[in-house]
Amino acid sequence: MVFLIHTGKAVSLLQAIIRKDGPSGLYRGLSPTLLPNWAVYFTVYGQLKELLDSHVAALGAGAATAITTNPLWVVKTRLQTQGERAGVVQYTSVSSALRRIVHQDGFKGLFRGLLPSLGGISHVAIQFPAYEKIKFYLAERVARS
Repeated sequence: MVFLIHTGKAVSLLQAIIRKDGPSGLYRGLSPTLLPNWAVYFTVYGQLKELLDSHVAALGAGAATAITTNPLWVVKTRLQTQGERAGVVQYTSVSSALRRIVHQDGFKGLFRGLLPSLGGISHVAIQFPAYEKIKFYLAERVARS
């Protein structure tokens, strides 16, 4: 029953977005997040894992990813919400949003929300080392059979 209620709300929301902004409205704010976040994560994780415990390496990679990609998430959020803020001149592109944020808020404006993002990386200290152990276990199991 709860699933049906939430599904109905989701469908209504999708219909409202398409009515207001057309099908392209479903993709507003997507372009800045196409940066390969996982490419940053796996590159840093691979380097740190050679030097540190895998849990510490996972946290370091999570922090590096959050720090380097935070400006893009700020832009994504601004692009997605610009139609909801009255009297705001619309951004025309990712680069115009980046320029205007720096101009209006300074360089620090690109890092709004970074502290909560850093607080949310603790899951990778568990998730990736566990994934590697499971992957190793399954590879050994296949090799024995």
